[in-house]
Amino acid sequence: MTASVASGIVARHEERMTDLDPIGLFFGGMEKLGPGSDTDTVQVLRSLPRERFDVVVDAGCGAGRQTLALAKVLGCRIDAVDSHQPFLDALGGRAAQAGVASLIHARCMDMKDIPAIFPDIDLLWSEGAAYNIGFANALAC
Repeated sequence: MTASVASGIVARHEERMTDLDPIGLFFGGMEKLGPGSDTDTVQVLRSLPRERFDVVVDAGCGAGRQTLALAKVLGCRIDAVDSHQPFLDALGGRAAQAGVASLIHARCMDMKDIPAIFPDIDLLWSEGAAYNIGFANALAC
């Protein structure tokens, strides 16, 4: 390979790298973005004193592994909140495949705005994302 061909390949690669979203580069295609499993989610959910909820918000849902688990177990509307639209798009596809798309409503927004948008939350769920706005702030929501 000549030097000019090699530099052309490097230039095209660098051009693609600048066009790509860094979050998508790192996390793209992953179904699970943090620790935990469906079993863990269901175990914690079943340990709660209530079994029925009217307003459920999954804060920082990411690709929505736990969102799908919540929808399947609770059978109610889940508002899935994340600030990265590609994660929400992937969740929509996975929700359709799982047969729970009608229960999951994706919202691309900042978690800190949850109290203003959802003033009457019955269940605020967050698996590994609350640290994004600070644990004390997350508890205040």
